[in-house]
Amino acid sequence: MPDEPTGAMRRPARVIKRLVTYTGLVLLGLYVVLFFAQTGVIFESDPKVRKTPESLGWKFEEVKLPVGRETTFGWFIPADNERGVVLVCHGNGGNMGTHLSGTRQFRNLGFSILLFDYGGFGKSTGKPSERRCYADAEAMWRYLSHTRGVPPERILVWGGSFGGGTACELARRVQPHALILQSTFRSMAKAAFGERWGWAATPFLRHRFNNERKIASVHCPVLIIHSRGDTLYPFSHGEKLYQLANEPKQFIEIQGDHYGWEGRSNKGFVQSLRAFLEPLFPEPKTSPAKP
Repeated sequence: MPDEPTGAMRRPARVIKRLVTYTGLVLLGLYVVLFFAQTGVIFESDPKVRKTPESLGWKFEEVKLPVGRETTFGWFIPADNERGVVLVCHGNGGNMGTHLSGTRQFRNLGFSILLFDYGGFGKSTGKPSERRCYADAEAMWRYLSHTRGVPPERILVWGGSFGGGTACELARRVQPHALILQSTFRSMAKAAFGERWGWAATPFLRHRFNNERKIASVHCPVLIIHSRGDTLYPFSHGEKLYQLANEPKQFIEIQGDHYGWEGRSNKGFVQSLRAFLEPLFPEPKTSPAKP
């Protein structure tokens, strides 16, 4: 019969077993903390709307839509001699009042704006989540296409920064006339944990916003806008999304950090944006003035 293992031989095995158990408990604890804490980290909402279109001298209509048992609020800002409507999926932090000034670029180009808040942001009731963001955007799409009767060929979906995840999913579902993703990410996991370790973090995330998996299902012209100086979502995120997008597609490189590009890229950016939009949303013809 083989010799029974001695106490000295059994001790290393017990130590290894304990290490494995403790490591498993630590990982389980981290998973529980991450699972329940991530909503507060990902969604930086503000319930108080401090700025409205009226403060900029713009006419607007408040939009109030039921989403499940909750209510989602938005603003429809009409343009004179409208060439199309931009459905804006704004970035994280604050609410639609915080992101109102960023819509000026489209208003100056002759577009009406539909800007809305996700659940838990501004006056929109309920709690934020990936699923709620998608439901909010789809409700706004139905409002444009059904209630207001705007045909899809006159609707542009824009997602900036965090809002790119919502815009990409909406475009995959409804196929608008064009999609613009500006300074956004490949996926929430790779945005938070880097491109090397994002795959390992994915199972731990409740809100994944996996743009790189979804963009191939978007079948409309796509414009990707990104800066090499972006320190929040690296330039490689924009490059990868452009690589995965279907034709026709276009890439505009801007300058500056994630929150500081406007002052350094505004002129060239607007020219490039106009060049992308004009073939898709031609300016309406005006009748010649009578003598």
